[in-house]
Amino acid sequence: MSEPMYIQGNFVWEDDVKDTLVNFVASNSGRFLLHKNVDLSQDWNHVEGDEKKKPLNSNVVIGVDPFDHKTVDIVDQKRMSMGGCYGFHKYDGLDSNLSETFLFEYLDRPDDPDDFYEDCLMAAYFFGCKVLVENNKSGFLNYFDRRGYSPWLIRPKGGRKTQRGISAGVASKEQLASAFASYIENNTEKIIFPRLLNDLLDFDIQNSTKNDATMAGGWAIVAAYRLKRTKKIAINEESEENYNDFDFSDISMI
Repeated sequence: MSEPMYIQGNFVWEDDVKDTLVNFVASNSGRFLLHKNVDLSQDWNHVEGDEKKKPLNSNVVIGVDPFDHKTVDIVDQKRMSMGGCYGFHKYDGLDSNLSETFLFEYLDRPDDPDDFYEDCLMAAYFFGCKVLVENNKSGFLNYFDRRGYSPWLIRPKGGRKTQRGISAGVASKEQLASAFASYIENNTEKIIFPRLLNDLLDFDIQNSTKNDATMAGGWAIVAAYRLKRTKKIAINEESEENYNDFDFSDISMI
């Protein structure tokens, strides 16, 4: 069996001091899977500012499918979703190792949602990049506000000044599925994370609650390409007739 193309570990604050530097530490119990092509000997943490931190790396974006409730507060724990977070490197003709590549995978459900939010924040800090989060749940947004990282959240163009993230409605989910289908057509071999591949094969746009990996990875792709929808969607988001079928069954497992 071939060696996996990723390293398991965690992003951690250097010397446990927040808002300074983030390092990646390998660990068999880590919550992150980091692509081996990410050169840890390079200087990352592309961030500037003292009190108000600013991300400087426009080549990387992160997509997040969050959760809000503590594990102990959920009655049916078998149905609870995972927190999903994926980093994605945009096209770069000078870097074939990372161009249009998922840099890391995070699929986990810490007991306390704040631990998940902080994990995502540290990943964003390490890469110095902005985050597109599904905003149907407010906990993630509120946490970034409290930590002073609200400007790191991608805001939709033309939306309200206070709006951060993207709503998982009919139109946006179709945009996500279209973007992922286009990406897969040309870059399947670049998806090295088995859980993401399996989730894509099981993706159901009409019932995507269980597809935490596809949704988080898809938001990263949407943020990277900022694709425009070519098809008008009916306003009634409750109608199942508004959905198109997206079939990812031609993905080859690697």
